[in-house]
Amino acid sequence: MIGSPAPAATLVNGGEVAGDNPIFGRKLSREEGLGHPRLAEFWHVVDLILEQDDLVRRHLYGAVAE
Repeated sequence: MIGSPAPAATLVNGGEVAGDNPIFGRKLSREEGLGHPRLAEFWHVVDLILEQDDLVRRHLYGAVAE
């Protein structure tokens, strides 16, 4: 969300910086990603990592008092 203080994710053509290598699989352009039939699953994985991985969450949101 524009103007939100929380971290956000979006699709970009960022995979172009990495050379072709089988470890990266087939890299999609932003347009290909937006039209991909598994896009909803991708966002579910992103949300799961942001919500459940303590290291990632602390890195993005900072330490939160409990």
